[in-house]
Amino acid sequence: MTLSVIIVSYQVRCFLEQCLCSVQQAINGLDAEVIVVDNHSHDGSRLFLEQAFPWVRFVWNTENTGFAKANNQALAMATGDFILFLNPDMILPENFFHQSIPFMRNDPGIGAMGFKMIDGAGFFLPESKRMEPTAWRACCRFLRLSALFSRSSAFAGYYAGHIADTDEADVEVLAGACMMLSAAAAKATGGFDERYFMYAEDIDLSLMVRKAGFRNRYFPHTPVIHFKGESTRKLTLTYIRHFYGAMDLYVRKFYREQPVVRLLMQSSIALGRFVSYAKICVQKTMHLLISLFPVKQKPVNMLVLASNASLNDLVRIVPYAPRPICISGRVYADPADQSYAVGGFHELDQLAQRTGSDMILFCIGDIQAGRMIEWMEKRPGKYEYLMHYRGSRSLVGSSHKDKKGWQVSPV
Repeated sequence: MTLSVIIVSYQVRCFLEQCLCSVQQAINGLDAEVIVVDNHSHDGSRLFLEQAFPWVRFVWNTENTGFAKANNQALAMATGDFILFLNPDMILPENFFHQSIPFMRNDPGIGAMGFKMIDGAGFFLPESKRMEPTAWRACCRFLRLSALFSRSSAFAGYYAGHIADTDEADVEVLAGACMMLSAAAAKATGGFDERYFMYAEDIDLSLMVRKAGFRNRYFPHTPVIHFKGESTRKLTLTYIRHFYGAMDLYVRKFYREQPVVRLLMQSSIALGRFVSYAKICVQKTMHLLISLFPVKQKPVNMLVLASNASLNDLVRIVPYAPRPICISGRVYADPADQSYAVGGFHELDQLAQRTGSDMILFCIGDIQAGRMIEWMEKRPGKYEYLMHYRGSRSLVGSSHKDKKGWQVSPV
């Protein structure tokens, strides 16, 4: 078998539905298998998804075993020459595997490959390419020196700032949200270290790939959407415990024989933990004030890029959104489908301005995911977005990496 796609899911049934739709399009013509391990979700994921995707091999855990262990659970079943570890809150373009797999196959020295990721608002995610998080690099990031000297290898090394996001290059660390390994590299490393419940396991695996004699390659030619933070709440006590516990484990594992460096990094971790606790206090105070002085939400004006047939389905889902939405018009992608449309995809910016729309819903299938991603990349932060695969039963979207996004479904 050419490819095994492994997805670990928890409490994100709508995001997983859209992700699986994108995977289905991307594996077209390939000998591929898809394995989903659900870590004991209680959001109706099994009833919602199992019958809709009979070609997916689902594993329904009876407890949350953690990200690393669940991935390894699927890895033991995988038979592909290439293994893609994929988060459930991702959208892949149609050409994703048809470009990435031949590239890896032609260079056996590449053990793992990572990809250019953008968030749900179109912003580039810097964790797409990273270097080993040494004490110096971590301090530069914390002190914002990496932002001041964003192209410097000395000060912006944490996110490999000396490598442009459009440049293909070898890097030290890849993101586990979308990481492809050769079967040889997966066998040599044994997969993820299961002592990590969540976080830092991708840093660890990236370093183990290099220790096994392979290279990690950043591949920017097939950008993907990563909605970020959908499987976990940022700035919660649980997040702080898992994140900083994982970083502490990483330091103890790789800097055991460097006591000075270990002390510096552990001090940085302690400072980061303190700052996160402080942010939680501020966040809870703000939430309290908002609850005391609630503001009535105004309807969001939204353009819908979809065919007339798809619009009928979308109209039944939109009323279940957490904020009131007013559909300000339909936009066509296919010139043969112009009836009852306010205009075409080629004039979407002008249409949004004319209708006062600050949100756009893309119906993928009526427009290619790759074309949508390319459009979003050129307009980071300009609009909010919702996405829906034609024929699916949900809408998803996320405009902020530290907040829960939208999972909208009538069922």
